[in-house]
Amino acid sequence: MASVSDGTSRNKRSAQVRSQSHKDGRLLRAALRANALFSAVSGLAFVGLAAPLAAWTGVGVSGVFAVIGAGLLPWGAFLFLAARAVRLRPLARLAIAGDLLWVLGSVLVLATRPVALTAAGIWAIILVADVVALFAVAQYVGLRRLGR
Repeated sequence: MASVSDGTSRNKRSAQVRSQSHKDGRLLRAALRANALFSAVSGLAFVGLAAPLAAWTGVGVSGVFAVIGAGLLPWGAFLFLAARAVRLRPLARLAIAGDLLWVLGSVLVLATRPVALTAAGIWAIILVADVVALFAVAQYVGLRRLGR
C-alpha cells in the first residue's frame, strides 16, 4: 500500500512542478532566447554575407541585407534582455507584435514582388517567415501560460 501512496505523492509533486514552470514563464523565456539567437545569427549572416545573399535571392542590392541585418542585431539583443526581464508580459507582447510584423512584411514582399526574386529567394522568405511565426506562436502560448 505504501507504493500506491508514494506514487500519488510523486504525481502531486510533478503536477506542482509543471504548474510552477507555467507560472514562472519557462516556455516564454525559452522561446524568447531561441528567437534572440536566431535573430542575432541571422543579423550577423545578413551583414557578413550581404552580397552573396542578394545575388542568391535575386534582391540585387546587398545594402538591403546589410540594413536588415543591422536591424536584427539590436532586435536579438532586445529579445535576449526580454527573456531575462522581471516584468515579462509587456516585453513578450512587443516581441510577438514584432514577429507578426515580420511575417506580415514577408507576405507583402511575396505578394507585391518589388524585385525579381529567384526561387531560392522566395523559399528563403517563406522559410524565415515560418520560423518567425513559430516563435510568435511559442511566445504567445508561453504568455498565455503565465496567466493573469
